Amino acid sequence: MSNDGDPLAERPSSRPDCPNCGEPVSIVTSSRLYRGTVSPCGCSVNPGLLTTDPADRGLGTGE
Repeated sequence: MSNDGDPLAERPSSRPDCPNCGEPVSIVTSSRLYRGTVSPCGCSVNPGLLTTDPADRGLGTGE
């Protein structure tokens, strides 16, 4: 079976790492704007830190 033309085929399949402990993250629960909990490790994190897009983190590009 070919994945030609399937946009989902090019997405990374790995889960992001927890910025606190480095364990793979399966679920993010946001309790406030900049506060959340990741599972299964249970660390408290800013949910914006789990994205690879700087615009989503509120960091911008400085332009």
